[in-house]
Amino acid sequence: MNYTNLLVELLVIGICSMLWLIPIGQQILNKDMIHVIAINDFQTIIALPALLYFMGMIMNFISDFIFGFMDEYFAKEFGGKKNIQEIRTIIFVKYEKAVDYLQQRRSIVRIYRANTLNFLVTTVILFLNVGNVISWFTCSHGYLITINFLIIVICFSAYVNSLKGYFMFISKLGKMQ
Repeated sequence: MNYTNLLVELLVIGICSMLWLIPIGQQILNKDMIHVIAINDFQTIIALPALLYFMGMIMNFISDFIFGFMDEYFAKEFGGKKNIQEIRTIIFVKYEKAVDYLQQRRSIVRIYRANTLNFLVTTVILFLNVGNVISWFTCSHGYLITINFLIIVICFSAYVNSLKGYFMFISKLGKMQ
């Protein structure tokens, strides 16, 4: 995977993690501190992409750890995780065009997986009203939680389908050799 794709992937995950980090930050930091790190401050603008990238890396790692059993479970359908890894290694060595597709699919899997976790944490933040986050919206508390729950279901479903498609592609390409 080229660096630009990885950068964008981690930034997308990091941006979604801000949905729950900002209310927590507001709860922890006092109002004077929040004004010091205003978004129009040049140093904040420089530091923000680094923070988003870093949060993307952390959320990717945590979600990989939490949802790792899903990889194992669905890989069994295609000969097991070890089999998938062996075939993927052969694909990376032999089929240059397939590598791009595989990397794109895996990137999609990571984004959906991490954002399933991001929106799950965001739902908890909304439920607990951390940082008085509910006051930011004009709709009801229950409505926000319901919308977030639907986003979790969509992200999780997309994660599972993308993961299965990824494994299926590897498995079918492995049978062709």
